[in-house]
Amino acid sequence: MSAAASAEGAAERARRVRIMIFDVDGIMTDGRLYYTSAGEEMKAFHTLDGHGMKMLREAGIEVALLTARKSAMVTRRARELGIERVMQGAADKHAGYRELLAACADRKSTRLNSSHTDISRMPSSA
Repeated sequence: MSAAASAEGAAERARRVRIMIFDVDGIMTDGRLYYTSAGEEMKAFHTLDGHGMKMLREAGIEVALLTARKSAMVTRRARELGIERVMQGAADKHAGYRELLAACADRKSTRLNSSHTDISRMPSSA
């Protein structure tokens, strides 16, 4: 297959995507965890990631978050970005991924994860 044919195939698959499911730590953040002396957890979210997610939503692509950790900061950031589907505390991300897909059964999906183990376990439906 030529590079041009491969690019055309990728572009066609991308046009069918209707939901993007993102991990949080290492995707929406730099992967580091910060703790205050009082034991509070802090995360730094990049504004460009948020802008990209807003652009996806404006293009008609739903955005969902799936993370193994639980954090009030993730809830707040999702609210700021207008993301309604947020699954936190997902010890089994594969099950969480399937649950999110089931809620959007009529949509093609893809995902962005921070580790190779996540990627190998979660097939894309696109």
